[in-house]
Amino acid sequence: MGVQGLQTYMLQHSNNLHRHRLRNCYLVIDASNLAHHLYHLHNIEYLFAGEYGQYVRELRRAFSSMVECGITPLFVLDGAKDWTGPKLREQRARIEKRVKKCVQLDRGGGGAKAKNAGGNSNRLLPVMAMEVFISTVVDEFEFNLIVSAFGDADNHLASLAAQLGCPVLTNDSDFLIYDLPGGVVLTKTLHLTKALLDENEAKPAPFLDCQIYRVRDFYLPALRRKVNPSLLPLCATLIGNDYLSRGAVGRCILSRVQLPKSAGGGSGGSGGGGGRQLKSKSRRLIAGVLVWTHRNFASPDNCLAALRRLLLGDCDDLQTEDKRWAHRFLASVRESMAHYQLHSALALVEPPANAAAAAAASQSGLKLSFHSSLGIPQWLTESGLLEGAGVQILTG
Repeated sequence: MGVQGLQTYMLQHSNNLHRHRLRNCYLVIDASNLAHHLYHLHNIEYLFAGEYGQYVRELRRAFSSMVECGITPLFVLDGAKDWTGPKLREQRARIEKRVKKCVQLDRGGGGAKAKNAGGNSNRLLPVMAMEVFISTVVDEFEFNLIVSAFGDADNHLASLAAQLGCPVLTNDSDFLIYDLPGGVVLTKTLHLTKALLDENEAKPAPFLDCQIYRVRDFYLPALRRKVNPSLLPLCATLIGNDYLSRGAVGRCILSRVQLPKSAGGGSGGSGGGGGRQLKSKSRRLIAGVLVWTHRNFASPDNCLAALRRLLLGDCDDLQTEDKRWAHRFLASVRESMAHYQLHSALALVEPPANAAAAAAASQSGLKLSFHSSLGIPQWLTESGLLEGAGVQILTG
């Protein structure tokens, strides 16, 4: 999942990122993102089944740097896909995109070396690369690997980082929305190849150089102030993500809200912030949503109420199909916003209370208790399969 164009927009203002020395801390890692990043960062060939030996060498170098700097990585992976939810459209689009890439490569598209020479930019991860990555993480370095129960691990990854107060390592723009105390280290800003030392420190200790982002630093040049963190989940939804397409957002927002013509803010052009033209529709949409929400509303509830008035107004004046569409849109907005709420991140394994309970547990088999916030689909909880396997769903 991701918020289309938000990271590019955020990076336009240099004060949104700060240099950071990463060391002696936990680091919650978007495992899939790092696996892709390290493979393509080093221009490893991905045609002809890939170059796994070179990949392992780069993984060892990166993970050894983490260990040297006292970083305790926690790798988190997505779980099984839930094909019944609102993200079905996005899942299908991603699969179609991969198929098209495979077809282009089969017809003569170049690999990593051709990309370096300005050739084909279609990049795929070789079929066994994730197996190699996981084996290196778990078997060789014995790092912790957490797999989400179902669906995307984004929310559980963010929740775990919030509980530990540590940074998240990812390039996923969704994490620009979570208000995480430890911040977000963008994968592309982290220099994993070599640990550094600052001889000017009283007690020099190795560190990894990176840039870190925190929600409280997200600056809006159009309004000359920083964002309201409580409004960001709603802004991300209205900009467009996997839950809500830009077509639906355009039908609702673009026809009713005047967007600025410049990055400086006001719809007239200058707006007091430099007046640089927003040349793409994507950047104009992002700027428009951020400015509109922050200029007019103090909370997401106020904005949702205004959206409801914009869409429904006097329901008696609307056609039946328009009413249904408006209600579906508002329901999708609420569901998307719920995605950014932090929950208990981990599946809980209830320990035996005493020796007798431990003996009984060993005879009956270990029973798992999963918190309902882990996103287990309703169809699965109602099927009885989990109860039959001795799994309990916690709701408190």
